[in-house]
This record gives sequence, C-alpha cells and structure tokens, in this order.
Amino acid sequence: MVKIKRTFAVLAAVLLIAMSFFSFSSIAWGSTQHMYDYAGLMSNSELRYVNDYLTSLSEQLQFDIVGALIYDGLDADELRDAADDFYDKKGFGYGSEHDGCIFVVDMNSRQMTLVTTGYGITAVTDYGEEIFYDYVTDSLMDQDYVTAFTEKYADTMTDYVVMAREGTPVDNNAPGHDGYDWYQEPENNNGLNIPDGTAAAGMGGISVAVGAGVGLASSQRQKSKLKTVRRSTQANSYARRDSLVLTRKQDRFLYSNVAVTHRPKNDNRKQGRFGGGGTTIHMGSSGIPHGGGHGRGF
Repeated sequence: MVKIKRTFAVLAAVLLIAMSFFSFSSIAWGSTQHMYDYAGLMSNSELRYVNDYLTSLSEQLQFDIVGALIYDGLDADELRDAADDFYDKKGFGYGSEHDGCIFVVDMNSRQMTLVTTGYGITAVTDYGEEIFYDYVTDSLMDQDYVTAFTEKYADTMTDYVVMAREGTPVDNNAPGHDGYDWYQEPENNNGLNIPDGTAAAGMGGISVAVGAGVGLASSQRQKSKLKTVRRSTQANSYARRDSLVLTRKQDRFLYSNVAVTHRPKNDNRKQGRFGGGGTTIHMGSSGIPHGGGHGRGF
C-alpha cells in the first residue's frame, strides 16, 4: 500500500512538472519579442502594439515575422549580414528550416533590408521583395513606423506566405501576381470617397461639357460687344501700308528626312530588377541559408 501511494505521488509530481513545463512554454512564447526598436523611435505603447501584432501573426502562420529599427549607419551589405546574424543568433524561425523573415531598417544610413529563412525563401521571391520595398517606402519616409511594420510589413508577409502555400507565390513569372498594381490602395482614403475608374471618367466628361458650355457663353457675350467690328473680304485691308515688301514670290520644296524609331511593346508590366523569377540565396555566418537581403535606400 505504501509503494502504491509512493508511485502515485511520483506520477503526480511528474505530471505536475509536465503541466508546468507546457504552461511555461506557452507563456514564454506569448512574451517572445518580435519587434525591436534600438533607434528609440517608437513610444512604449507603439512598440508594444507592433510587437503583439507581429507575434500574433507569427503564431497563426507558424512563421516568424520579425522587425527591427536601428541607428547604426550600415550600408546595404552590412545591414544584410547584421539581419542574418540577428535572426540566427536569436533563434527565430519555425521548424528545422527556421521558417520566417526579418525586416531591418537603419534610420541613420536610411537603408532597409528584408531577409528570409526556410519557407520564407519560397514565399518571398526577389520580385516580391522589390514590391514590398515599393509598398513600405512611403510610410518610412513619413516616419509612420507603426504602419510600416504592421499593415505594410506584417500583413504583406502574411499574404505572401498564404499565397505561396496555395501554390501561387508572388513572382514576375506567376500569372496574377506579376504586376506592380498587385497592391491596390483602399477605396476609402482617410475618409475621402474616391470614385472608381468608371465614375471618374463620367465625372470627367461632365466637367468637360460644363466647361465648354461656360466658355461658349462667355465668348458669345464678348462677341456681342464688338459692334464696330466688320469682316473684310480682302486680306490687304489688314496690312499696314509699306510695312511689308516681298521681292520674290516663290516656294521650293527641297528634301525631307524621315527618322524611324522602334516603339517598344507596352505590356503594362514593370519587370523586376532581379531578373527572371525565384529567390537569390546567400549563406549566413552561422551556416544557415537565407533569401532576400538585397536592400534598398529610402
């Protein structure tokens, strides 16, 4: 009987330790930092909000989305290497391939870089990286870091991962995701109602018609005031006497030059500066392969 009680006590202790471990793991993950502001550009509440935003999406996707603001004055290559090391040494990434990405902005050198790892290499192509830089630049220039790291960065990475998992990654050779108009601005811009293309065209036509009517009415009023003006039947009535002397009256056509220039085909698509699709891979100092990291100034 004593042995049974002792065995039961040991099992209970093991179970309690296991429950404590899982509970701690959950708490630890919930408090994992995903946004770092080493430049001191965010308020505490802003930093907390952005960090919770990135952490929540990372949990949902099982894909780490990490952001950092620094003020180190690094060039593009140095910033890429720093992003590699930061991601690797902090132990970010899901699974054995360390799935995730990190976006680092150096406000001193005004350089930004997006580095991907694991499944991030598949989800964020070089072309997708370029589109993202275009998309986030205005927020960084406006010093709107909350929008830059949430709506522009975290939401974009979420879209990229989801579409890649569905088999349609954003790339310049992927139908439907190969144009710079892939991202559309919201229809309601800061509370202003912006008409769509059809409505705008109709409004433009009305404006032209109204303008033409007003112009015609104005010209008729001015014309009615010119009571002393009469039209002449001969052109010499308009010339001042002895003001023009023509010694020869002869026109001669000599020759003409015709220049032919090839007009490029307009396919309404801007090709990415990274070539024919896919992702360029580089190796971090820790031996983990990464994608992206091309960087850009803003």
